Amino acid sequence: VFTLGQFFALWGQTLSASTVAGLPGTPTFYVIDKEKVQRYPADPAAITLDAHREIVIVTGTPPTQVPRWDWNTSGL
Repeated sequence: VFTLGQFFALWGQTLSASTVAGLPGTPTFYVIDKEKVQRYPADPAAITLDAHREIVIVTGTPPTQVPRWDWNTSGL
């Protein structure tokens, strides 16, 4: 199983609970599985890249509504 941490390592970018790819602002991580949106408070590098799992990374002020992808209409 491939993880978000492995993806960022291959990309050559930093990933931790306090920084994402050197972007300013404190990151907030969300994982969306089967229509359920959950804030991810643990080590973001451990998030697994599962089929149709959405991972939202927000730096700075978190949004009032987490953006979503509609897999049913995407054709994927």
